[in-house]
This record gives sequence, C-alpha cells and structure tokens, in this order.
Amino acid sequence: MFELSPFIYSALKEGRTLVIDEFESRFHPLLTKKIVELFNSESNKNSQLIL
Repeated sequence: MFELSPFIYSALKEGRTLVIDEFESRFHPLLTKKIVELFNSESNKNSQLIL
C-alpha cells in the first residue's frame, strides 16, 4: 500500500488513469473496497481505476 499510495493519490488529484495488476491479492478486502469507492465517488470526475 505504501508503494502505491502516491500513485493512487496523484491519479485522484490530477484526474489520471491508474492501472493495477492483481489488485485484489495485494490488499485487505476493506482497503480494496475503500479505494474503489474513492474512484467511484461523485466528487471524482476524471480519474479511472483499471484493475
């Protein structure tokens, strides 16, 4: 998580696309759910998460 957090933050802040392979196997299920919710929130206009 610590290695990917700067990329997740910048994708959300700057409206970029973030591609992560094997996302489910790396994180706790609750953390995975929260990250997906951040990308699906109404306040997020341009960012995309590709898993």
